[in-house]
Amino acid sequence: MNNKRQKNEEIVDEIKRLLSSEKTLSELYKNPENMENLTDALEKFGNFLANRLKIKTTQIRKFYDALKRIDLESSRKSEDEIRIEVLKLKPILAYAVGRQRNIRPFYEVINEAISRVKGKEDFKNFVELVKAIVAYHKFHGGREL
Repeated sequence: MNNKRQKNEEIVDEIKRLLSSEKTLSELYKNPENMENLTDALEKFGNFLANRLKIKTTQIRKFYDALKRIDLESSRKSEDEIRIEVLKLKPILAYAVGRQRNIRPFYEVINEAISRVKGKEDFKNFVELVKAIVAYHKFHGGREL
């Protein structure tokens, strides 16, 4: 495996490891050291998506917009209903990967994060995580169409 590809996979693995270090996103977000490490890893990931994979902002925004729609309705829904809505995002992402293979690393990270959403607080943290990815992607030059 070439060095650049190995480094790219290490970024994804690092985020997945951080996400899986706690049972829920809420637990992860309460640990300052984990949050610092996660924030650093998400910045690297945003750069990776923008500059190595050349993923366009609209590809990530479509997912983020679907997530925000769930967020807008979350106050009226139970924790189980929110969890179901979040789980419904998995096949949407899988379909996107089937159409454009280059977004597989985004799918892998989001899939790991979704598995840590157990309740409303976790969901809010999940929204913040995706927002951070979108922000760092844009910061590192993520392009529109």
